Amino acid sequence: MKMRFVPNAKVTAGDELHAIASGFRRGEYVTVWLYTGKRFRHSSQLNGGFATGGKLDIYRQTAAGITKTSRQKLCAQGVRTKRVACGVYKVKAGEDGDGGSDGGGGSPTTGPGYTPPATGPGYVPPASG
Repeated sequence: MKMRFVPNAKVTAGDELHAIASGFRRGEYVTVWLYTGKRFRHSSQLNGGFATGGKLDIYRQTAAGITKTSRQKLCAQGVRTKRVACGVYKVKAGEDGDGGSDGGGGSPTTGPGYTPPATGPGYVPPASG
């Protein structure tokens, strides 16, 4: 299971992050979770999708208004296989001091038309550790 960031794991607040998670079953639904805070204790579910060729491309708008560098962790979990791929990336403050632009797309968790995927009763997000 792997996760890599394109072009790298550093992004300016308000910019889009692109991650590629691999190692899933072809056609499997993959949920995506964002972990923040000290020791990545806070989680929120992001848009997931179906693995194509065992890979899932993840795009997310980073939060605007960040005034200092913060580390965040992104994890993707296959619903059928329970396989997990995680990666840590760094969001740095915007150059103009306001944390960058928000891109007008709403929050990363509840963006326009966001519907959490059905993951079955008793589903628990993948452990961040």
